[in-house]
Amino acid sequence: MSENIVQLLFFSHTLLATFLFTLQKGNLLSNKLLAVFLLITAFDISNFIFQNFYGNHLNFDMFRANIVALLAPALYFYVKSVLYNDTKLQLKDLPNLLPLLLVNLLFLPGFYFGDIEQKMAFYNNANPRLEIIIVHFFLYIEMAFYLLLIFKTLIKHKKILLENFSDINQLNHRWLTYFILFFTTDFLIGLFRNIFKFTEYQSINTVLTPLMLFTGLLFVCWIFFQALNNPLLFLGISSKTPLATAPLYKIKRETSSETSKEKIPYLSENESQELEQKITQLKHLMTNSRPYLNTTLTIESLAQQLNLPTEELSSIINHHLNQHFFDFVNGYRVNLAAEMLQDIEHKTKTILSILYDVGFNSKSSFNTAFKKKMAMTPSQYRQLG
Repeated sequence: MSENIVQLLFFSHTLLATFLFTLQKGNLLSNKLLAVFLLITAFDISNFIFQNFYGNHLNFDMFRANIVALLAPALYFYVKSVLYNDTKLQLKDLPNLLPLLLVNLLFLPGFYFGDIEQKMAFYNNANPRLEIIIVHFFLYIEMAFYLLLIFKTLIKHKKILLENFSDINQLNHRWLTYFILFFTTDFLIGLFRNIFKFTEYQSINTVLTPLMLFTGLLFVCWIFFQALNNPLLFLGISSKTPLATAPLYKIKRETSSETSKEKIPYLSENESQELEQKITQLKHLMTNSRPYLNTTLTIESLAQQLNLPTEELSSIINHHLNQHFFDFVNGYRVNLAAEMLQDIEHKTKTILSILYDVGFNSKSSFNTAFKKKMAMTPSQYRQLG
């Protein structure tokens, strides 16, 4: 059974990688990085299929086994290229090849430079050699490091989206989180498999090995499904899209007799008036011009309507109104939807029609935002009227 799964894995990875390499639309770098990631995986398991070939080319087989040192960097740059559509590979990224170089250097004296007898003894040694233990430990530390980088990148990306976009489709990078979780699960199964391989409980691997291979097969099938059914999910944003700047006005720390240090705004009279004027201008625009009806409204386009720098508007919303741009805009959409749900003139309108009218483009996002603000579903709120 395991051999059949390996064959399916090898050919599915190779087929998808070939397709991605030849694809001439979309994010070309992202496609190629995913193809590299898939080919590394296919190359790693190819020894199960081409046993005779690798048996006659032991140095090549060792390199094949060590190529997984590139798996974590490839995954990281793939995720980065999906999230940010202006990602480029540069000379400063070359240090990410060091893990592969270091692992192979470790095997130079004991394997690569050895004769055939030494190499066979290396393979057939029942007690794992120190180099193998070190490499396994190093590779898992490397993978854990890159996974942390990936999750950190995802968190930062989500924050940027919340502060700059109102379109829920821009925020729909949940699939990428699932992608990483899927891979992490397969990685952990492989980790336990290799731990048991060096213990007296090796028999457990008769279960873990097929499970790891089957999870890998589901993983690549899931990628196929996402690519075919949700092509827009593979569109990223610019890496230059900023996070909210610091507050526009200085914060002064004062000590209260009852509490420890408290932050209270320290504004001059002119600054206070200027801030209030800009907040009033913003709220007036939102109430009267209703720019939030545009489903793809961004903080940049809203700032243009207010004749304010984008960074200044971002600071006002995030630090002085204490909201993300995404929640700020959807708050107005929900308020208008609530009015329409209880307005007799709109009684014949469906909830689906109303959510599109107020600027939402997804039923699930509308229900989530409505329930968050009104503490009930749109249907329950309509019944109150």
